[in-house]
Amino acid sequence: MKKPLKKVLSLMMVLALFALPLSALAEGGKLHTVKLSNFEVKINEEEPIKVDLSFESTFGMDADNFYYAAKADAGKNPVANFQLSGEDETLKLKLDGMKSNYQITMADLEQLMKAGMESATGAAAAEMPFDPEDLQKMVESYVEMIQSLSETEKLDEVSFRQMLDEAGIAYESKAEQAQVFDETIDATRYDVNLTLDDMDKMMAYIGQKVPAYKDYMDAYVDFMQKAMAASGEGIEIDKEHLIKSMYAELGVDLTVGMSVWSTEDESKTRVELNEVVAITTEGDETKTETVKMPCVVEAITTDDAQKMRMTMDMDAQGDQMNFTMDIDAQGPKGAQKGLMTMKMTVAEKDAPLVGMDMRCTYDETAKEFDFRMAVDAEDVLVNIGLSSAKNGDASRVTLAVDATEKEEKLFAFSLGFDFAQSEAELPAGQLLDLSDKPVVNIAQLTQEDAAQFQTDVTTVGIMGYGALMQTEGVAKLLSMAMTAATQMITEVSEQMEAAA
Repeated sequence: MKKPLKKVLSLMMVLALFALPLSALAEGGKLHTVKLSNFEVKINEEEPIKVDLSFESTFGMDADNFYYAAKADAGKNPVANFQLSGEDETLKLKLDGMKSNYQITMADLEQLMKAGMESATGAAAAEMPFDPEDLQKMVESYVEMIQSLSETEKLDEVSFRQMLDEAGIAYESKAEQAQVFDETIDATRYDVNLTLDDMDKMMAYIGQKVPAYKDYMDAYVDFMQKAMAASGEGIEIDKEHLIKSMYAELGVDLTVGMSVWSTEDESKTRVELNEVVAITTEGDETKTETVKMPCVVEAITTDDAQKMRMTMDMDAQGDQMNFTMDIDAQGPKGAQKGLMTMKMTVAEKDAPLVGMDMRCTYDETAKEFDFRMAVDAEDVLVNIGLSSAKNGDASRVTLAVDATEKEEKLFAFSLGFDFAQSEAELPAGQLLDLSDKPVVNIAQLTQEDAAQFQTDVTTVGIMGYGALMQTEGVAKLLSMAMTAATQMITEVSEQMEAAA
């Protein structure tokens, strides 16, 4: 692949990260489509409003080409249909309703981008603030790392002691009992003072076990260093001593003290963070700060369940704040079906500030899940629900949010829609055919072409807006939004007048 196409391809990959599941990106030569349709909205006690809209997004790529399309329909009327491809070292663009299609060679596009930066910055030798090839490499390695997550099982097979020994991290150990939840266990205690060098050793060890992790970190460092150098704030980072060199740039040395108690089979574990010692150097002045970290993590793992609790009590620092989080997962580790609950509380001087309860059931095979969360903060209770259930070839997704204050309802909102995914082979040969209309070369755009482009885009926008306004439910939603906005403005004005 030639360099100019790589630059656009890398940017498309980043955009696709936000639009499609990572698994889609991992499969080259495929077209992946996501479609949302059959919307229904309910606000407070109003009758549900059906909104006949659909949105569809398609992305596909191989080693040399990419294709992206975004489509919106209002009932049977099209709102917008946009297509973009990169093939044969040419970027092609098509928008339904335009009188022309557009294209530009990658070489010309690179020159236009450079000229645009020169115009914006006044710099004669403007360069992009990063190398797109580094960006592409980082995204590709990130996808590979996601694919390789199953390799973390190699780490699960390694005991804590073995990991410390193989990574070359110093520790002290002895037999000692410990408390895990409400149970006293016979365990081995490990005391470790992790230095920045030790943290780098740990990263290197993980990289040996999961090579894709190291590849991603290397690509990330390359990208960040060049991007910061282009911005005039270059830093030197040693990949073999990544953490230490990054802290060195800040003039900080760090040591983390921790104790770990674990049964022989490591099914029951207790971890205590003792303290963090930070030494900061600014010029000739050195400052040492020791921060107590009264944080405890307890975990129990069996073949069919995992439990974890984390508590942090800040009373030792005079803040008198405490934090507790409990996680309980039912189902074999890595199973496609199960239940997870989580409770979290934040309190000050034993007075609750924020509480959260979460419950999630999931069945990946049936493509179903049900998520419920309640957040209680200073007399305001917010309930959030997100669920998905099989609905023919699609899944019905429902989001519901309601809030009450001292048992008085503040608002309630729900949104439901069908969610469908499909996959097809990336077509061989031409991905986007522009022969149905005159083709304009963007690099040779005339004033007349630019004026026509602006007119066409405006026309497409007006036609799309008209289709929206004729769609069931859209006009009513806009009317309700305008009414709510007017009421809010009125209330704010009245409050300002009262304050004056």
